[in-house]
Amino acid sequence: MNTAIPIMFIQQLFTAARTHHDLQDRDVPDGLLQEIYDLAKWGPTSVNSLPMRIVFVKSNSVKNNRMTALAGSNAERGFKARISQG
Repeated sequence: MNTAIPIMFIQQLFTAARTHHDLQDRDVPDGLLQEIYDLAKWGPTSVNSLPMRIVFVKSNSVKNNRMTALAGSNAERGFKARISQG
């Protein structure tokens, strides 16, 4: 049985992965956020625990408050994002 991971998947996950800074000015549907969470919760865990806690922030007033904790360009990018998670 061949259980090797195809190189294209290794590249997608590790060697070619990058952070995206080009944000689109459009709404992110709640259903898509739910799908993202549902996929992330099935990732590998330690001792079958799920320490991940996600809060999706859409409100500008809440974003203003939270972005003050970020440094420089990270705060600027975080505020421009339609959705922030924290």
